[in-house]
Amino acid sequence: MREVNLPIEVQTKVLDFESFFRAEYRSLSQALLLLVGDAFEAEEIAQETMTRVLERWDRVSTMDSPAGYAYRTALNLQRKRILVD
Repeated sequence: MREVNLPIEVQTKVLDFESFFRAEYRSLSQALLLLVGDAFEAEEIAQETMTRVLERWDRVSTMDSPAGYAYRTALNLQRKRILVD
């Protein structure tokens, strides 16, 4: 495997998000499973949520509750799914 040398600020951003992801992903997925009742759909929403959190990580990481932002994002995604169906 080839080693990639990223700038230190990018490495720090990725590591901080990785820690957040490891701490929150499982509980987010489980909460979504209770909400939607389908494991596949819950995983899909959780993945989309974490993608959106990563895209905005510079802002989200400075919030009082990044996990709260993730849960709100997940609920908004689910609400949009209901409206589209």
